[in-house]
Parts: sequence; C-alpha cells; structure tokens
Amino acid sequence: MRHGPGESEVLSAQSQGDGVRIAPWPGGAQFALFLSHDIDQIYDLGFFRLLGDINHLRRVWLLGEPGRTIPCVKRIARAILRPREPGQDVETILSIERSCRLRSTFFLLEDRTFNRLGGRYRYSDPATMRIAKSIEKSGCEIAVHGAFHNFNDAEAYRAQARAFRDAFGREARGVRNHELRHDG
Repeated sequence: MRHGPGESEVLSAQSQGDGVRIAPWPGGAQFALFLSHDIDQIYDLGFFRLLGDINHLRRVWLLGEPGRTIPCVKRIARAILRPREPGQDVETILSIERSCRLRSTFFLLEDRTFNRLGGRYRYSDPATMRIAKSIEKSGCEIAVHGAFHNFNDAEAYRAQARAFRDAFGREARGVRNHELRHDG
C-alpha cells in the first residue's frame, strides 16, 4: 500500500519485562486496517462460477445441506441472461472505499491451471488491464495472487511475478495465496 505523510516509520517491538510493548502506529492510531481483495475471476459468465452455483444447488436439494437456493438461482439466471461487465464489482468496491477514504490492495490471479479449464483471465486480457488501471487510478494497489496448486513451488511464484512485470511494466510489491497450506 502507499503510505501518507509520516506513515513510513518502522514499527518495532521492544521487550518490557514479561510482555512485549509495540510501538504506536503512525499518527498515534490505536490500530491499523489492511483491506485486500482477491480477483479470482472477472467474467460473470465463467465456467467455474456457474459450476460452483450448480453444485451448491445440488448439495442443498439432493444432500440436504443448508443453503440459500433463491439467491443462487437468481445469480445463475442473471449470469446467463444479463452477465455483468468485467470489473463492475471492482468499481462498486472502489466507490465504497472512496466514500470512506480507504485504499486497498487487489490481488490479481493468473492461474494457468484453471485458465486452461475456463473461467479465469490473463494479466494481458484487455479487460484485466482496464480493471488494473481503474484500481491504480483510485490510489489502490495491484499485486500478485498466487495460484492455488502452486503454493509450494517457488519457481511458479517467480513465473507469476515475471508475468505481472511483463503485463504491467513494474515489479509487484506484494503476493498472497489462498488459505494457509502446508506440504506434507
């Protein structure tokens, strides 16, 4: 995230008896908030999105799992009949954040495993580029969202960082991944 005036101080912990004292946040704030969003997909009518919704209905209707079927059916119908424009939801989030004077990090996912199966996007996709520019114009940050299946593959992370750099012309300053996963 970009920092405002006086926010570049480094927070440090100092031992104080049996406890730990944390230096105050910049500007004397009592806490800090880190807002982040994963952009796993940008297309409303994506294979995985529809498959997930259909699977949700199957589990509710056939297996008796709890769930809300009416909103799910409406989402499927909307996606088929009137799909949202790529980035529409991102614009809604940016608008809310602007009204609250907040900025966040958006993690962009270019997962070639899922992309090959449909429903995902590439950094170089014109819609992705438009969304990324809108995010940055709002003062927010774009960064790398690690691929789910490559959580323990350092070369895969390097490849994603290179793809990000090639598409956006600069190094990504952040990366995150789904869940806390361990190998073994």
